[in-house]
Amino acid sequence: MELRMVENIQLTNKRLETYTAEERVEWALEVFDVEDIAFTSAFGIYAAAYIHVVNTVIPNLNVYFLDTRFHFKETWEFKAQLEDRLDINVVVLEPLITIENLKHTLGEKPYETNASNCCNVNKVVPLNNLLLNKDLWITGVQKHQTQNRKDVPVLEQRKDLLYKLNPILDWTAKDIYQYSEKHKLPLHPLFEKGYSSIGCLPCTRPVLPGEDERAGRWAGQEKTECGLHL
Repeated sequence: MELRMVENIQLTNKRLETYTAEERVEWALEVFDVEDIAFTSAFGIYAAAYIHVVNTVIPNLNVYFLDTRFHFKETWEFKAQLEDRLDINVVVLEPLITIENLKHTLGEKPYETNASNCCNVNKVVPLNNLLLNKDLWITGVQKHQTQNRKDVPVLEQRKDLLYKLNPILDWTAKDIYQYSEKHKLPLHPLFEKGYSSIGCLPCTRPVLPGEDERAGRWAGQEKTECGLHL
């Protein structure tokens, strides 16, 4: 497969910064072939708005979802709800090793004994296998989520030359809620229980008043990212 190249990523980003989220996805469709685009979602708090934006511009584009084996049951329920509500086709990506082998290698609770390796096995490796055959990866990353993301551009290029488009990068939580309300989109069922960012069940807790949005992820650890966006 011949990798599609963007001639000047700096100038392209300057243009994309002035675009709406929908226009950014339209740009992607003009530059890349549909079959070379990977569109992923973890079906977290902001999933409905993010998926709606992309699906409005590129209907029937597969949504790839990583089955970590440790998701909340509410996340699976939310996934099913959005499949029906937005008429999307979700492709579930599974890890290469069984849960039994994972526990044999890292311990009965791999998310406690080696959280980074657990994330790598269950998320990073399966995703990278998918991206080997893609030119562009569309994500729901937003600047306000973590310190690591505040300086991220709309269009990135990874070391493996894969491009990564973050169409709702500059959206705030308020923007997402307003968009969801406008289009009558559902919120993740755990939102009302105090969760503002959702990952795997063992590594996620509700956020306390005054805490950062992602304070409930890997609480008590220095870890703030699963590795997908590093």
